[in-house]
Amino acid sequence: MWDKCHSCGSTDLNTDREVEDCRRNGDAYGTETITCKKCGWSTSNRFDDAAETYYYETAYAATVREPVKPQTERMTPALEAEYTKMAKIGIPRNGIRHAMVQTRICEEDIESFIVRHNVP
Repeated sequence: MWDKCHSCGSTDLNTDREVEDCRRNGDAYGTETITCKKCGWSTSNRFDDAAETYYYETAYAATVREPVKPQTERMTPALEAEYTKMAKIGIPRNGIRHAMVQTRICEEDIESFIVRHNVP
C-alpha cells in the first residue's frame, strides 16, 4: 500500500498488521501501522476487509528531526521560454510563481525571472 515514506522519501518501511478479530465469513479487521526506519514517520490504518474505505492517521515519533528541504532545480531555457509566454499573455505573478513552484524551480530563479520580465 505504501511504497515510500511521505516525510523523507525512504523506501525502508516496516509494516505491522494487528488483526483484532475475524468474522464468520473470514473478513478480518484491525490496525495496520507503517513506520519509516530512517526518520521515524508513521501512519496507522484501520482496516476492515468488509468495508470499502480506509481511514489513516499520521503521527510522528517522539524523536526530534530536521525538516526535509524540498529538492529544487535550476530553470532550463525551455522552461524559461514557457514561463515567458505566460508573462506575455498577462498571467499574474502569483499564477506564474505557483507554476514554477509546482515544477520545483529554485526560489532564486523564480525571483530573477519575475524581476527580469517585470511580471505584475
